[in-house]
Amino acid sequence: GTELDAFAVKFSEAGATTAWNELATSLADRVAIDQGRMYAYLGLAQYRAAQAANGINPHRPTAAAIGGASAAVLNAFFPANTTEIEAALDAQEAADPWPGAKHANFAVGDALGREVGAKVLTFAAGDRAGLAQPGTPPIGDGYWRSSGAALVRGLYRARPFYLASDSQFRPAPPAAFGSAAFQAALAEVRQISDTRTAEQLAIATYWNIQQSGRRNAPFNNKAVELIRKYHIQDAEAARIMFLMSSAVFDGSIGCFDAKYHYWFI
Repeated sequence: GTELDAFAVKFSEAGATTAWNELATSLADRVAIDQGRMYAYLGLAQYRAAQAANGINPHRPTAAAIGGASAAVLNAFFPANTTEIEAALDAQEAADPWPGAKHANFAVGDALGREVGAKVLTFAAGDRAGLAQPGTPPIGDGYWRSSGAALVRGLYRARPFYLASDSQFRPAPPAAFGSAAFQAALAEVRQISDTRTAEQLAIATYWNIQQSGRRNAPFNNKAVELIRKYHIQDAEAARIMFLMSSAVFDGSIGCFDAKYHYWFI
């Protein structure tokens, strides 16, 4: 179909890493999941698959390995979309590869990537995401109030990639509610809001999807844009995407640690 033809074009022009990340963003736009978690393990699988493929001679099936690893991870996160995901892998195989990859064995790379993807999914299963309960919001001035809906836990108390602990970078206590420092900070936000420029509004609009199903898309879209602009090849692109996604993963852990430690408004 037209969508898969477009996928093949993206693959042939720009590489497997970026094309598969764009497919992941498209799927996440339709299915409610923890996007930060999905992107982190997709990135890890792509990176490890590229590393494994680089050990195969004489023709390194890097792109195919990234495709197989991506399909394995996305099939696990989007089980209702496996037909679309597998069709995308078929489209990648049918696409014209860029110079240097035309002699690579796609089947070997695909199998290697799926093996790597399976190992990454086993690792992911032990990350404790979504298990910890933050407790009950305290009552009083300066605390935020729950609507009564289940608390959004994000990656609260999940296993980090880099942090020594989820509280390693916990910020200092915020200024007391209603204090002079609090009022000054509030006035600064109000002033920026009242006098924002068209450029500031455009920036805010771009990032103002944090509470939507596509909250991680701006990071990925910008990374894909830069990878293509500078013609980064797949193995390095996979490393870049993994480092970014895993840093966002750990950042979310630290964010929710502070959120539920202070419960500040």
